[in-house]
Amino acid sequence: MKKLMLATLCASTLVLGACAKKPESAQHNDSQAQQQSAPATPTYSQDNVADIKADLKALQELSNKKAQEGVKFQEEAVAAEKSGKEDQIQAIVGKMKSFVDGFNTELTSLTLKSAEVNSLRIKMVESNNYGLELAQESIAKTPDEKKMTDLQKKVNDVQQQMLDIMQKLQAKVGNLQQAASEAHTTPKTEK
Repeated sequence: MKKLMLATLCASTLVLGACAKKPESAQHNDSQAQQQSAPATPTYSQDNVADIKADLKALQELSNKKAQEGVKFQEEAVAAEKSGKEDQIQAIVGKMKSFVDGFNTELTSLTLKSAEVNSLRIKMVESNNYGLELAQESIAKTPDEKKMTDLQKKVNDVQQQMLDIMQKLQAKVGNLQQAASEAHTTPKTEK
């Protein structure tokens, strides 16, 4: 059970955390923001198609990068699981913690403009944290089955919420683009 759970958690963490390198401009913006003495609370746009698209692209790029890193990590987890060696399994969960912490840091460092994509980012961090907590519980000397069941439910719920947010974003972008397109292409009647 522990080994299967560990491999499953690794896979779910990767699915949730799509990664890719942040664009140069986002990295530049991040360094400028860090140089400011007092960070301001970000103000997010609402219903802005350009912001949503740009933010989704940045999130997807980060997710793709992390997914590539995670494939190697998942292979290590499967090998540790097959070996049955507790020290290797413990080491993998330690690596998973570093991976999740790093991914969450990169997620929260992304400079986003849209409130809609920010809500997705928050859910991704939440999902990563639940997945890590579940992995840590699964390798405990005496895992608490109820806690593991509760955490698995939380992981599943957050993943479903993320899916719902993505579907709403896709629909919103489509609807807003169509409305904008219609507003610009409505023929003017001549009198």
